Amino acid sequence: MVGPKYSVLSAEPEKAERISSEEDSNQSDGLLGDVAYQKTRPRRVYYAVVIVGAICALLFSSVGAFVVGMRWRPNLNQQCLEHTSYSSSVMKEMNPGLHLVKFNGTFSISLVLRILGLLVITDLHRQLGTLGHKSEFSGDNGDPNPSVDEAWNKWAFVKYASFSDEEFASMGMDMEGSAKFTPEYGGGYIGFLEVSHHMHCLNVLRQALHRDYYEKPENIHWAAWLKDRKFTIKLHINHCVEMLRQNTLCNADVGVISHHWVKDIPDPFANFNTVHKCRDIGTVEKWIADRVVKDPQNGKPYPVPDGSKIWAKPP
Repeated sequence: MVGPKYSVLSAEPEKAERISSEEDSNQSDGLLGDVAYQKTRPRRVYYAVVIVGAICALLFSSVGAFVVGMRWRPNLNQQCLEHTSYSSSVMKEMNPGLHLVKFNGTFSISLVLRILGLLVITDLHRQLGTLGHKSEFSGDNGDPNPSVDEAWNKWAFVKYASFSDEEFASMGMDMEGSAKFTPEYGGGYIGFLEVSHHMHCLNVLRQALHRDYYEKPENIHWAAWLKDRKFTIKLHINHCVEMLRQNTLCNADVGVISHHWVKDIPDPFANFNTVHKCRDIGTVEKWIADRVVKDPQNGKPYPVPDGSKIWAKPP
């Protein structure tokens, strides 16, 4: 009996077929990979360009903002001036910068000892003086003289200025009830600066202190207000005291005054040589000089424009 015949299969063709299949698969995968890489590569380049562009844009915008900010940064001095002062058109025409000034409040030792009753006055002390500080407003010992009066007159003689309709409106002034000049004097609204009035009031107190000097015929022209009735003079002085009091308390300087122990003086002695931040008074002085309105001739009053409101009593 003859058994079934089996054919013997060679392993070589099968192995060759598998290898060929793997090679075909690898080639297929390689082709697919190349295709996928070719598809994703543009996206990667695009994202990279976008990121770099965004960084460059941010860098340039930051630099540009810095340059513009440095050029157009707000004037802090101007903002401070407008924030701490009531509306005034003058603020736009003055230097808003502040500068440090050390006040000279020095007392001479002779004055201090005189106050304490510890000094016998001699001719030498009289020659040295007792104020400790001489300025154009004080002269020697504070005594009046023509040069001192000239210095005070520069500030304390109130000088009128003419303000336009736009200036007065910007300050919230009474446009209907406020006085105006006639056309020959500029035609604008009448006004002067607060600093001029404050200096005028200080001068009134100074002249009242030296009343005997200013009531002399040769000096009365510096203090014409002393020609008024006694009651009016008293009201004038009291008005000035009150205006200076209100201004002092309104500004309320909170700077600290230190003290020293001084030989022969039993109490601690105040050092009034303190530092302050001051406005540029030179630009204010220039504004006053540039805007001053001439006085009427022959001492006459300013004429009243037609149609002006006439008030029954002062404000």
